[in-house]
Amino acid sequence: MSQSVAVDPGWYEQAACQNQGWQKFFDEPDPTAAQRLCAGCPVRIPCLRFAMSQGIDNGIWGGLTPEQRRRTRASTTWAA
Repeated sequence: MSQSVAVDPGWYEQAACQNQGWQKFFDEPDPTAAQRLCAGCPVRIPCLRFAMSQGIDNGIWGGLTPEQRRRTRASTTWAA
């Protein structure tokens, strides 16, 4: 499976996940390891804003699962 996601390198270059491999964030049945890495990431909020503003519905972004983002999106307006 290949993931192609456009990101703003202004924040992605500082992301804790940058060299972790996408599998941890997209293919793992248990998101705990990815969420733990996100919890300490210095750009967690810009990452989450990006995913929310783009309507990304797969993978862990900003420490949230797709379901968590769907629930948040229902009650919040996000800007990139």
